[in-house]
Amino acid sequence: MRKELDLKTKGVSFNLLDQDQKELYDHAMKKSNFSGYVKRLMIRDMLGNHATKEFNRNLRVREK
Repeated sequence: MRKELDLKTKGVSFNLLDQDQKELYDHAMKKSNFSGYVKRLMIRDMLGNHATKEFNRNLRVREK
């Protein structure tokens, strides 16, 4: 049961009546691993968009 306490989730809502948000939603729905996709975007943001290809490759391996 300890593992359940360590896992946290954050929801993302999209207003499909707003064209910009609908485009974001449509793009998100193309991703097979939305959570991993968002985490990679967050890491790039934290690193100032200077994440290396090697870093991204290592991240994908850990997500599997």
